Amino acid sequence: MKRGPYQKNKGLKCAERGCKADAYTKGLCKRHWQAQYMPAYRLATKKRERLRAIANRDRYRKTPHARAVANAANKIWHAKHPEVNRRYRRNNKEHIRELQLARSYKTRHGSTLADYNRLLTAQKSCCAICKRPASDFKRRLHFDHCHRTSRPRGLLCAGCNIAIGHLEKSAAKARSMLAYLKKYQ
Repeated sequence: MKRGPYQKNKGLKCAERGCKADAYTKGLCKRHWQAQYMPAYRLATKKRERLRAIANRDRYRKTPHARAVANAANKIWHAKHPEVNRRYRRNNKEHIRELQLARSYKTRHGSTLADYNRLLTAQKSCCAICKRPASDFKRRLHFDHCHRTSRPRGLLCAGCNIAIGHLEKSAAKARSMLAYLKKYQ
């Protein structure tokens, strides 16, 4: 026969001074046992649950299947609550733009927004080639990067970035373009 905590203490009284209740476990009544042992148990349980939640979150970030499941659940929720999404986007345009820029820099160039800002201050907020200030342009300065190594070289305006893109492919082409321009000056 299986004996529970109450069976073992049957007939005993609580060991706490002045308590006349029947013993529940460890020689204490249920009220005194909970007062003595439950706070530590609850604290350990909360800590264990918090660690488990962190582990689950990390696991969801790591596995493609888990990410796909979480993304699908998010899409369903946002489809059911479009007004929440619209309101958030309307109220946080600048924050969302910064997040999009950060994601773009990370995925395209392997850099961060901090790297962009560092380059911008090093170049004194000007294009690295034509030296025009960034305030002259409607759009941000572009990350110029080596197409072979993907390492960022500097920040360029749109015109200089396009020109570098065409000239980067061959030095002979760049020399012939320069000679052509000199010929008609």
